[in-house]
Amino acid sequence: TSFASFEEVTPFVPDETHSSRARLDFLNWYRGRMTKWASYWLDTARIYLPRTALYLCTGGDGQPAHGVDLSAQCKAAGKVEAGVRLISETQDYAMNFALTRLAVSASRHYGAYYSFEPATLVSAEGLSARFYNSVTSKARGLHTHYPTVLVQPGGITSWRNEYHRLGSPVTRRPAVALLYPRTSLSLKWGGFYEKAMLLRDAFAFDIVDESMIQDEALKRYRVLVIAAGQVFEEKDAARIVSWVESGGVLVTCDLGGFYSVEGTESTLASIFDTASGRSPAVKEVGEGLAIYIAKGWSNDDTPVAAIVEALDSLGTRVQVNLVPDGAVDRIYVSDLGGYLLAYNAGSEDVERELQVGIGRRQKVKLPAGQVTKIITE
Repeated sequence: TSFASFEEVTPFVPDETHSSRARLDFLNWYRGRMTKWASYWLDTARIYLPRTALYLCTGGDGQPAHGVDLSAQCKAAGKVEAGVRLISETQDYAMNFALTRLAVSASRHYGAYYSFEPATLVSAEGLSARFYNSVTSKARGLHTHYPTVLVQPGGITSWRNEYHRLGSPVTRRPAVALLYPRTSLSLKWGGFYEKAMLLRDAFAFDIVDESMIQDEALKRYRVLVIAAGQVFEEKDAARIVSWVESGGVLVTCDLGGFYSVEGTESTLASIFDTASGRSPAVKEVGEGLAIYIAKGWSNDDTPVAAIVEALDSLGTRVQVNLVPDGAVDRIYVSDLGGYLLAYNAGSEDVERELQVGIGRRQKVKLPAGQVTKIITE
């Protein structure tokens, strides 16, 4: 996977010509109208098809011009016991994860179901990556285009090797959530997906946005990571602070500060220790913790290793194996409850030592391009 350049860390400055507030108000209206239109068709279809599985076909990367609010669409689907079909997947697992996980997390929260469809033809290796995303997300369906399976070299083998995993029990969801900073991305697009892909190589997580936080989605997570986004609505910043005070752990890195939409310093900025010079700087906030890592994003260096170290140190506190993997090496690992599921996206077989439980490690062989199940209980 090639990653775009990470943006430079610069303080947020409100646009003097077109105010940030006006831009956000317009985008909220635009997305809201698009969601209302989708909701109308879901509601109407449910009236006439009361027992039929319904899917809202959606996808994309959320650019403001597209008018797509994935979490709102999932909420609309959940209200009528319907689902979303995400037409977003590619050959690469990390990209597939980044493009689908917000909808997966939102669907779980709002009671919708979901399935995945590729946006293009994929190879046999891409099919294995799609299986891994589907199984670890507990998707209801996996659509594939002809002739991927029957004609592509190795397609039938990949299908035979991985098909049986569909429908596997997933008794444990990630205890870590990564923030999709919708407000910031509405004002300055870019940078989130590259970071999400890199972080997913090191550890598993869900993705939540501010709308989900408003609907109390943080209650089911022990840790929230903010790896992108400087600008917050103050009501959303206050909700995050309140969650930390009640026992949550908030982890962030150097993003150039946190600001309100109006350009003042955000409430979030006050809960981190950015002045002591320590890194990580751990600060008790009520019953929770605010962890600040004094390293930003650049093409030569990233805060991923420091974030992994911070999460690993929390294992005993939260009693969850947060980082069974921890390395950025195209080996992806998910703790699904009672077993790990690992996917080697590389071209060579490897032997890796994984953390199979808090304080317990185990060497495992991971064949190239395949998914491997490791029993941990």
